[in-house]
Amino acid sequence: MPDIDLTYADVQRVLVLLEHAPGKRVLYDDGGLHVTAERATSEPLQQSLRVPAEGQFIRSPAVGIFRPSASLRAGAHLQAGDALGNIETLDLSNPVTVSVTCRVDRVLVEANDFVEFGQPLAALIKA
Repeated sequence: MPDIDLTYADVQRVLVLLEHAPGKRVLYDDGGLHVTAERATSEPLQQSLRVPAEGQFIRSPAVGIFRPSASLRAGAHLQAGDALGNIETLDLSNPVTVSVTCRVDRVLVEANDFVEFGQPLAALIKA
């Protein structure tokens, strides 16, 4: 693969397009520069990262594949210690649990999505 002179401005343009795109994927073509960018959720990023009133995000404890629990859905009521699912990394399963009694406002990733460490998985509202 040839070396590419990718500037900060190029990256910024792609991220702005991705932030406002209605779908999950953006194709950017600027002459000799061809970039495909994809995000984990199909919601626009600004909407995805909005924290609900009196709420918080539950974040990924590791890099890996998100495997949600069967009961994970918007509106679900969870008790402290309940599992949202697991992050699978190199055949190891890292549980994702809630630390407070809450209600799931939004699930921000889909089953089998690749997630990054610290990535928001769901928006929660404390009960």
